Order: sequence, then C-alpha cells, then structure tokens
Amino acid sequence: MNGHARRALTSAQVASACELMDCGGLTINSTAAKLGVHRSTLYRALRRDAVDRILRLGRYRLSVPVSPGRRKAMNREAARESRIANRADSGDAELREFLDAALDEIANLK
Repeated sequence: MNGHARRALTSAQVASACELMDCGGLTINSTAAKLGVHRSTLYRALRRDAVDRILRLGRYRLSVPVSPGRRKAMNREAARESRIANRADSGDAELREFLDAALDEIANLK
C-alpha cells in the first residue's frame, strides 16, 4: 500500500448503508452495528463517498439519517404542500374557465 490504511467499508457497503438508513429507517448506530464498524467509521465513509460522488458526477446527494418520527412529519408537510399547490392549480383553472366564458360572451355581444 502507499502509506494509507485500508478502507473499512467498500463503496457498495456505503451504498447499502445509505439504503438501510433511507428506506429501512435505521439509525447510524444500528447501521454501523449491522456493518460491524464504529459509527464514526460510517460517518467518515459517508463523507468520503459524498466527496467521491461530487468529484465523479459533479453533483451532491448525501443521505442523512432521519428518525421515523421526523420522516412522518416531513411526509405530512410534503402532503400539505401538495394539497395547497393542487388547490392553487384548481383555483387557477376555474378562474381561466370563467375568464374564457366571459370573453366568449363579450365576443358574442359584438
């Protein structure tokens, strides 16, 4: 080797750790335990993987562990924002229909 220590986690293991935390709802501690490493090792591997991805792809996405309660709150907030956006869209559509009908009536008066 060139003076560097061997990496404890491969990029495939880091990817599976991200998936476990994203989809499985596991915490850093439980994910690190499943992989058989200390949580600081997992944090270090996540940072390294993010930097490698930035350099390789030119964009950044790092999965941040979220507690199940926080994930539910985020989902509720996203659903609320979606409902608000849908209401605004439907209100705009109704306004457009009203204005079109009004313009048609005006055109018929001439």
